[in-house]
Amino acid sequence: MITKFVKGALRDVLVNKVRSFLTVLGILIGIASVTMMVSIGGSAQEYISQSITSRLGKNLIIVQPGGQSNGRGGVSFNFSSVLSSFTDDEYNAVKKLDSEQLDYVSRRLIASQSVSYAGAEADSLLYAVDPEYFKIVDIPLASGRYFRIAGDNNQEVILGQGLAKKLFKLQSPLNRQISIDGRDFTVIGVVEDVAGAAFGSETLEVYMDIRTYRNAFNKPERVNAVVIAANNNASMDLVEKQLERALRNARDLAPSEDADFSITTQSDIIETSTTILGTVTLFIAVISAISLIVGGIGVMNIMLVSVKERVKEIGLRKAIGATNQDIQTQILVEAVLFSLIGGLLGILVGAAGALLIEQVGGLPLYISTNAILTSIGVSSFVGIVFGLYPAIQAGRLSPIEALRSN
Repeated sequence: MITKFVKGALRDVLVNKVRSFLTVLGILIGIASVTMMVSIGGSAQEYISQSITSRLGKNLIIVQPGGQSNGRGGVSFNFSSVLSSFTDDEYNAVKKLDSEQLDYVSRRLIASQSVSYAGAEADSLLYAVDPEYFKIVDIPLASGRYFRIAGDNNQEVILGQGLAKKLFKLQSPLNRQISIDGRDFTVIGVVEDVAGAAFGSETLEVYMDIRTYRNAFNKPERVNAVVIAANNNASMDLVEKQLERALRNARDLAPSEDADFSITTQSDIIETSTTILGTVTLFIAVISAISLIVGGIGVMNIMLVSVKERVKEIGLRKAIGATNQDIQTQILVEAVLFSLIGGLLGILVGAAGALLIEQVGGLPLYISTNAILTSIGVSSFVGIVFGLYPAIQAGRLSPIEALRSN
C-alpha cells in the first residue's frame, strides 16, 4: 500500500513540475544553508587546529600572569593579566625544572611600536623574545637568519613578511637600518607572519632579542609570558603540576591561595577556538534553519490546495472502500516526499556551495555525515508536521459531499 502511495505521489510531482519545484524550494534553501554552514564551520575548525598545531607545536605551554577565571582547562580572558606581569624570577624558576621534561623555554613580551624606514612608517607588534623562541614556535624563515643563541646584545631585528613588504616594497630588507622609537636597528632576517596566517588577518610583526629590547629602551625585567616547549615524551599533566609548584614557590603563594597565573597548553587553545567557532556555526545554522519553517508552510499550503483539487477523487475512493487512514496516509506520504526531495536537493546544493567556498578560501574539505543524516531526518519531520493538517482535512471529507462537489 505504501508503495502505491509513493508511486502516486511521484506521479503527482512529475505532472505539476513547476508547482512541485516551488513547493520544495523553501525546504531546499533551508537544508542547503544548514549543510553549507555546518560544513564551512567544520572546515574552519580543522584549519585552525592544523594551523595551531603546525605553528605552535603540539607540546606548547604558555604561562601568563593573571588568574584563570574558569579553572583548569580551556583558555579564558582575565583583565588582571593585562595589568600584571612576570619578572625574570618566574622564568628562572621554569628554567630550573627537569630538562628531560622541557626542551626550550623563552620569555616573551609583546608591545606596540611604530617602525619606520626611509619615510615609510607602520604600526606593528614588537615581540621581545629569547632566541629559543624560534625553536618553540615554528616561524619559517623567508630570508636571512634568526638571533644567535650566544650572541651579544646587538641592535638586530627580524621582520615579519607583511611589515617588510610595507616598508621596503620590492627591496631586500636584509642588513638595512630601520628605526623603532628613534633608535636604529639592523634587519637580519624576514619570517612568515604567524598571527596573520593563524587567524586570517594582516598583522605586522617585528622580533627583537629581549636583552636588546631592555637595553635599547631601558625597560625593566618584566615579561608578558613564559613560553615553553615540552619534550615529545613528556607527560603534559606532570609538566603542568611541576610548573604550578615551581611558580607558586617563585611567587610565594600558599597552597590555600588561588594561583595568580595561568598555564595554557596547545590543546587548551585548540579546544577553546573550536568551542567558540562551533557555537558561532550552530547559531548561524539555527538562523538558516528558520527558512525550513517557511518551506514547511509552503508544503502545507500546496497540500491543502491539492486536497481541494482532488475532492471528487477522495470521495470516489472512500465510496469504494478507502478508509480515513488510507486517505490521510496518502496525503502524508506526498507531503513527506516533497520535503525529502527538497532535503536531498538542499544537501547537494549545500555541499557544492561549501566545496566551492572551501576551495576558494583554501580550507580543508569537511562534509559532516551526521549533518547529512540530520538534514534527511529534519526534512521528513517537516513533511510530517506540515502535512498532518491537510491529511486530517482530507480524511474528514464525507464521500457523499465530496462526490456532489463541482
